[in-house]
Amino acid sequence: MDKHKSASAGREALGEPILDEGDVILSGEMKQEAGFQQFRLASPATLRHLCIEVLSSYDGQSSCLSEIELLDGKGNPVNADSWKIVYASTEEPVVCDAELMFDGDAKTMWHSRWNGTRPPYPHRLIIDLGEIQTISAVRLAGRKEVMPGAVKAFRLYGRPQFFLFK
Repeated sequence: MDKHKSASAGREALGEPILDEGDVILSGEMKQEAGFQQFRLASPATLRHLCIEVLSSYDGQSSCLSEIELLDGKGNPVNADSWKIVYASTEEPVVCDAELMFDGDAKTMWHSRWNGTRPPYPHRLIIDLGEIQTISAVRLAGRKEVMPGAVKAFRLYGRPQFFLFK
């Protein structure tokens, strides 16, 4: 991935995703610390599209995640080579595109827009996993705890089909 090319520049504007409570696979709260934090699902979920909904952060202004990993039923990481972002309600173009959450580099990150108007919560990202996967847990990595945007409350939605938009 070319870190200097903005993925968001070519992303299609889809409107707002329609999120159904029946698609919630996990609600959680991250600790204000750097590195990976693992969250187990109550039961394995079969999905192709994953929506990350950030409900709040420790600074109350922005959101940031440096990496996301999904774990299969055996606890092994799911290959992210074919993943792509199909929706981002907010991202800082070029330097903090949403695709940077799964580039394997903990030094890069997705960050909600900080230049200009900061969008209100929730901040939502939808990832197309490229094929249907069964997952049992998610690992989210924040940036250093003293930096802005440390995610606090979040919710994950999963669907075997595409999310609809209004």
